[in-house]
Amino acid sequence: MLVPGGPVQDPNNPVNAEGQPGGIYNRSWTIDSLGTAARRITVTVQWDRGGKPGSVVLASNSKGSGV
Repeated sequence: MLVPGGPVQDPNNPVNAEGQPGGIYNRSWTIDSLGTAARRITVTVQWDRGGKPGSVVLASNSKGSGV
């Protein structure tokens, strides 16, 4: 079940490009309620490489019990 809340930090932060612990990336996500059965899931990945910060954000809506 997708419970609204956040932002939630990935307990494995920082992660590498494959999502395994030990890299330069930090993931977090937020789940927002869009009514009784819909959610918006927003995932943010941030990094700092050579003193240059970067980030990417992906958001998607779900309806019902899944993503």
